[in-house]
Amino acid sequence: MFYPERESYYREFRKHTRELGTILEIEVLLNFIIEKVVKTLGPSLGYLYVLNENSGVYGCKVALPKKGHLQKNFDSENALVSALRERKSVLLEEDLALLPSRVRDEIQDIFNELRVELVFPLLFGDRMLGFLCLGGKLSGDIYTNIDVQLLSLFSDGASIALENAKLFQQVKNMKDYNEGILQGMRSGVISLDGNGRISAFNLQAERITGLSREHIIGK
Repeated sequence: MFYPERESYYREFRKHTRELGTILEIEVLLNFIIEKVVKTLGPSLGYLYVLNENSGVYGCKVALPKKGHLQKNFDSENALVSALRERKSVLLEEDLALLPSRVRDEIQDIFNELRVELVFPLLFGDRMLGFLCLGGKLSGDIYTNIDVQLLSLFSDGASIALENAKLFQQVKNMKDYNEGILQGMRSGVISLDGNGRISAFNLQAERITGLSREHIIGK
């Protein structure tokens, strides 16, 4: 059973988890993720790392506080990245003692360098889309099992939202690319959708017909 203050921030996390699905712009989503986690849990700092799928490198996309944060990238073979992929769950600093000695010291050095006490992965299927690093709580409290459970719930929603936002961006980029080709064609192009309404009307079609694209699309 939660204490009243715990119930309050449990509701906050549930609310923020639901809101994740409404955000399709990647930059807006990343800022939302870190701002809500930092505001709710009260860590001294937070870093959100996201995978660049072309290079295989995890780079810090957003941080709080925004000034003076450490710029550090991690490749897919890094000990911390490998440990997170293998564990598929939150990694607390106190958990490092349970790791094999060959990676424990390397990950401890990363925790010390970033000044963090907790890292949790953003997983989508077998892929790790990114991870969030949090410093110790400003209150001096430790991270509890309830904190970990709520972070896990939130990270599941964040992973799905991030994947959806990336797909949305890919579709948007393709649409913009196709639109650029369409508008650059020398011949007039007019196309209809399944309902017989005009769905494409390029610049050359405007010149030929004298009609405005803004007023003709959808008619």
